[in-house]
Amino acid sequence: RACNPQGRRVGFVYNPAEPNAEANAKLARKVAGELGIELIEANGATVTEITNAADVVVSRGIDVFWLLADTGVNAAAPTLIKRCLAAGVPTMSNFPEMGAMGCNLNLGSDWHACGVSTGVEPSRSCSISRFIFSSELSTVNSMSCWNSGLACRRLAAAIAVGEAVW
Repeated sequence: RACNPQGRRVGFVYNPAEPNAEANAKLARKVAGELGIELIEANGATVTEITNAADVVVSRGIDVFWLLADTGVNAAAPTLIKRCLAAGVPTMSNFPEMGAMGCNLNLGSDWHACGVSTGVEPSRSCSISRFIFSSELSTVNSMSCWNSGLACRRLAAAIAVGEAVW
């Protein structure tokens, strides 16, 4: 609302079979009702279905297109963003990295940074000073080790192999 006070129609596409997407849509409906915003929504399960549904949503005269947390929407994001911008419809997302694709407003968690910090924080408590982080190690191995409750030395053995490289 702060970015476009006159905006009243928000469009989005999602797969209701995805729990995260369904949770986002339910919350959006609640908040939209409170703010007097009309949601124009459609469903799609594949990238092709999502892209086609988004074209229909955009054609209905929306003020902004929202790319919510949905794996299919994320896969279709480059195409969705290009099509929306070509139609003069700004885009917003839950993922900061979509800014590099041209998405106009991106508010959400930086999951890569979360993965890196998950590996760094336990390392401090284990007095481990030398790490190498690849995107796979920082976002998968450190998260799974931390979440599984493995001992700090197991985490260290999994990712401590050299100088810190980000």
